[in-house]
Amino acid sequence: MSGCVGGSQQAYVDCLHDCTCLQTTSYMEHCRATFVMNVTAHDMCLCLTTRCVVRCVEEAMCRMGENFSGECAALENQMLCNLNCPGSSTSSRNETQGWSWGPSEWPCVSDLQAAPSQPTVLVEPATDTPWILATVIGSAVVALVLLTIGFCTCRQMSRGREAMEAEMHGRA
Repeated sequence: MSGCVGGSQQAYVDCLHDCTCLQTTSYMEHCRATFVMNVTAHDMCLCLTTRCVVRCVEEAMCRMGENFSGECAALENQMLCNLNCPGSSTSSRNETQGWSWGPSEWPCVSDLQAAPSQPTVLVEPATDTPWILATVIGSAVVALVLLTIGFCTCRQMSRGREAMEAEMHGRA
C-alpha cells in the first residue's frame, strides 16, 4: 500500500486503522488469508479497505493526482461497492449489488465473518477400471472380427484350391 505524500503519514495510518478496525495495512494479504474460503467476504473486504484508503487520503490531506477523482470513479465502476470517491455519486451498478453505504457509514473490515473452517474432504481419485474394461472388450471384439474374417478367407481359399485340384486331377 502506498503512503501519504504531501500530508501527514501518521494521520493517514491512524485513519486507516480507525476506518478498517485492523492493525495491519497489508489489506490484500489480510483479505486473502482471512477469507480464502469465502469469495463474497473476500470481495467485500477489498471493497471496504479500498473505501477506507480513499477516505483517508482526503482526511490526512495527502496529495492527490490531477485525475484522482476520475481514477477513483473508474476503480469504483470495477468494484462491487461504492468507494465514496470525491466528486462522484454511487453508481447504480454498485447499488444493485447491495454493497452501498452512505457517506457516514463505515463498517469495520474486522466485522466481516470468515467462513468457518470446513473439515478436509478427501476425494479418492477415480479408477481407470471402466476405461480398461472398455479397452479390453473393444480389443476382443476387434480380434474376434479379424479372426472371423481370416477364418472365412482361409476356408474360401481352401474350397477354391480343392476345386482347382479336383479339376486338375480330372483332366490329367
